[in-house]
Amino acid sequence: ASVSVLPPGGATLLLEREAQVAALEALAEAARSGGGRFVVIEGSAGIGKSRLLAEARGIAGSAGMRVLAARGGELESEFAYGIVRQLFEPLLASASPDLRAELLSGPAALMEPVFGASRLAASPGAPPAEGSFAILHGLYWLAANVAFHQPTLLAIDDLHWADTPSLRWLLYLTRRLEGVPLLVAAAARPPEGESRDPTLVAELITDPGVVAIRPEPLGR
Repeated sequence: ASVSVLPPGGATLLLEREAQVAALEALAEAARSGGGRFVVIEGSAGIGKSRLLAEARGIAGSAGMRVLAARGGELESEFAYGIVRQLFEPLLASASPDLRAELLSGPAALMEPVFGASRLAASPGAPPAEGSFAILHGLYWLAANVAFHQPTLLAIDDLHWADTPSLRWLLYLTRRLEGVPLLVAAAARPPEGESRDPTLVAELITDPGVVAIRPEPLGR
């Protein structure tokens, strides 16, 4: 069901979502000042999670933040790092050589041979433990470099269908957001419902550092 109306004048208004929108605005403002956070918009199908996530994208864009987006899919959930690729590949592909070098500097240089190659899409069980940590660490610094270049929103819809390696990276990321101008906003169904990896989704949603927004059903 839609939670928005189009009043005279053409501006879209959300009905009965003032508190949630205010929370998203506050989180975006804090992220721009270096108070990185992870927010999950959690609720059943049709309750308006995607609409609130779209509102978060609009808020971030209006505030001058870079917006990178991804969406989980049931048929794509076995594609390792699929969410990560959706978020960063378009940016890296379109960046100038100087900007790409800046974004892939420092520990993020670990990702230089990975993006655009097949290794990131390999089975998550294939690399040794050191390699898995190196990928998580390198991807964290890629996200941090992107955010330090310009405050950034990572918007992820249908988190419950995200691939397991991307979920592991998001869990790694959310515990290291202090001081980073990065807001991660994800829409997800409750972890006990249908999902690719309910254990990791539940761990992510219940992490102490994650802000939970749970919209109630709309009134008449």
